[in-house]
Amino acid sequence: AEKCFVLFLLIHVVFSGRAGHCSSPIARTRVEYDELMSKYVTRREFRKAFRMKKSSFNLLLRKLSPDLLPSPHRNYGINGRVLPFIKLTCYLRIVAGGRPEDVAKILGIADSYVLPCVYEVVDAINLNIVAVKVRCCRNCS
Repeated sequence: AEKCFVLFLLIHVVFSGRAGHCSSPIARTRVEYDELMSKYVTRREFRKAFRMKKSSFNLLLRKLSPDLLPSPHRNYGINGRVLPFIKLTCYLRIVAGGRPEDVAKILGIADSYVLPCVYEVVDAINLNIVAVKVRCCRNCS
């Protein structure tokens, strides 16, 4: 019984801290805001990627940022926090028909984190639905 306990303790010490994962964390380089904006040189490229003008993107980002800020009380691991502009970019690219794997690669986040970003932005939009004035056409008032 004592040998079994020692063996169990040894196994626990060896595998603790990995949370069930067999591989080490993947270090990713997150895209910076200026770097992201510089990828879309023309208005047409930006509109094709995000389905809106750059000024609309920035307005939406300003309105939603307070609800998309990362928690200061959470440990974010090796790659750090995911900033609001990355979350909004995930949402807009997915809604525009992008694939989560492609969006993750462009932004430097895990594939599995793209959809949680989308859900977080949807929640932020629902909280701010009155604050964001959406114009669907030029003739709308």
